[in-house]
Amino acid sequence: MRLRTKVLNPDVFTFDTLLHGSYTKGHFDVGEELWARMVEKNVARDIRSYNTRLLGLALEKKSEEMVKFLEELKGNRRFKRDVFHSSLPWPEDLPV
Repeated sequence: MRLRTKVLNPDVFTFDTLLHGSYTKGHFDVGEELWARMVEKNVARDIRSYNTRLLGLALEKKSEEMVKFLEELKGNRRFKRDVFHSSLPWPEDLPV
């Protein structure tokens, strides 16, 4: 008996769940691979995707990358500043 092969076409919800699991469980590299794969699969990132990546960067103490990422998001007109995770500071709020 043959098993049918099913093609999995993950959507943003699938990716968001996998991103959250990867970043919060200490698998930052896997999270970054998933982040890149979203582009390859033409899956539009939503606010949960961005917040989860910010959390991953914070958990890994990648402050320079986090500031750079926040600067990119600041210029993105799709998202308003007030929808980002309130505990994450904006670059201008960080001590010099």
